[in-house]
Amino acid sequence: MNYDCDIGHFNAIEKIVELLGKIAQGKYAKAEYSLVILPEQGCQLRNLALEGLFQMLLALEKFSEELEKENLGKEEGKINENIQIFEANEQNIILNDPNEQNAGNIIDPEKYSH
Repeated sequence: MNYDCDIGHFNAIEKIVELLGKIAQGKYAKAEYSLVILPEQGCQLRNLALEGLFQMLLALEKFSEELEKENLGKEEGKINENIQIFEANEQNIILNDPNEQNAGNIIDPEKYSH
């Protein structure tokens, strides 16, 4: 999955997650990096990587919740619109029914609810 804006371009988010994951797992705690990163710095680096991954997950969770709310709102709007159309059509049918005793008059909707 590409979270960046353009599918055809380099997936920066994926690369960042991969690198943070490697750092969090202790990639730079190996002996080959001991001259560059002190042990206490390695611990801090792993903690920062974990915090970065955690914050990214929180952002994705918030985004998905907002998207879900937006989609639910759209669905509710469509349902309400369909109900209104149905009720309007039902009332038009009742008002224009020549066999109906009250044709052309305002109809009590409760009379026709099932």
